[in-house]
Amino acid sequence: MKCILKNKELVFEIDTNLYDVETIHRCFYWYQKEFSVEIDLNKNNTASIKMDLLNSGSIENSQKDKICKNIKRDLIDYKLRSIISKETKNIKELIIAKAFSNHD
Repeated sequence: MKCILKNKELVFEIDTNLYDVETIHRCFYWYQKEFSVEIDLNKNNTASIKMDLLNSGSIENSQKDKICKNIKRDLIDYKLRSIISKETKNIKELIIAKAFSNHD
């Protein structure tokens, strides 16, 4: 993942083979309280994400490192949540089926 401060906005390049589009959207959704977020999918299996502050301020170099570290951590978090959800899908379905079945 690349994280570049360009023209007062943060630009991320994320490999969509590593983090799927759903994971990327889930991660950046939570940053919309403070940032304007624009996600573009490229043909070369990357996503370009641009973030700038909503209050018309500029992102400083000192903030860049903290934001980049948080995004990296959040991407891993949402990727892991996705993996766990896929791995436990059948178990959840069995529990729900058992809960609503008429048999003891």
